[in-house]
Amino acid sequence: MTAKQSPSVPDRLLAQKIRKKSEAELARLLRRSHFARRPPKLRRAKKLVEWWDEKEIRLLGRMSDEALARQLGRSLRSVRAKREKLHIPVFAPSVRAWTRTELRLLGTRTDQEIADELGRTRHAVQGKRYSLGIPPFWEHRKSWTAKEDALVGTMADEQLARRLGRSLSSVRSRRHKKTSVRYVSGVDRWPMKDVRLLGTRSDQEVARRTGRTVSAVRAKRVKLKILNFIRAQTDWTKEEEQQLGAAPDREMARRLGRTVGAVRTHRCVKRIPAFQPTGRKWLPSEDKLLGTRSDREVARRLDRSVRSVLKRRLRLRIPNRCTQVVRWTAADERVLGRFPDAVVAKRLGRKLSAVLQRRRLKRIPPFQAAATP
Repeated sequence: MTAKQSPSVPDRLLAQKIRKKSEAELARLLRRSHFARRPPKLRRAKKLVEWWDEKEIRLLGRMSDEALARQLGRSLRSVRAKREKLHIPVFAPSVRAWTRTELRLLGTRTDQEIADELGRTRHAVQGKRYSLGIPPFWEHRKSWTAKEDALVGTMADEQLARRLGRSLSSVRSRRHKKTSVRYVSGVDRWPMKDVRLLGTRSDQEVARRTGRTVSAVRAKRVKLKILNFIRAQTDWTKEEEQQLGAAPDREMARRLGRTVGAVRTHRCVKRIPAFQPTGRKWLPSEDKLLGTRSDREVARRLDRSVRSVLKRRLRLRIPNRCTQVVRWTAADERVLGRFPDAVVAKRLGRKLSAVLQRRRLKRIPPFQAAATP
């Protein structure tokens, strides 16, 4: 066994330099998201689920999905999804069985011609042919011979396509199917002198020197697990950090010779407030009003936007006790199904979607006008 080699002096200095930096600074240098754990997001409440009973399940497949959806007061999508989940075949009394004579015609001509002759749809003919594993009919199909297969992979696909009078895609597909030959065209290999440049300079500079794109250089560096190049001038000094927040970020970037994004990011990492911020801090007296009234009314009283009030209330996890929810009464529910949903919504002063959802929840069939003699 060989003794473990001790790290060199530059490696130890680099390790000490990394340990002194915070996680936020390392995230900025590595161009990764912040390591700190973010607060969990609030999830929206799930929609109301309408359960199926045994009587409704027995009706699946005994009539068309459209008729059953109208009878049960459900959507067509829910009826079709429930029937397919239970593996119940679709109700189609008009579908006739396939005869042996009709099956012999599949694949002999195009699907549209056979559909016109048999009085069926093209999708029905195509689906039956697929289920039986019959290949489609190609009028100008040219079968591959043994001599042509022997030439596949011996020359370039473009040259063989011109020689055989075939398309380039046909020759390429045949080569992938019959041989193990794989051509690599248009790919520039990375010589060692280019690989040694990775991480020693910025990706833009390496791309300019090697004549490659920045994305190609970055992808190669990440693949080889080479850290990104960090310039010596990118480290922030104490004098520069003391100037943050004393002027707008754009002016500070011009003074320090940095980008506006770099100045803004480092200021946020150090939690330095912006110069003359446009926002207004929340006072304890304002926080006490949250949840006591609707967000719109609180926003009007505090002279803030509704979005600002909503985000502040959710951040403090204050429930909205003043929701404008109008409860359904027994008298309101007796009107459901006796008139069209639009008429009921207008009479009760509710939305059409609310009336439709309540009627489905109570399993009340929709209104159907009496047929005139």
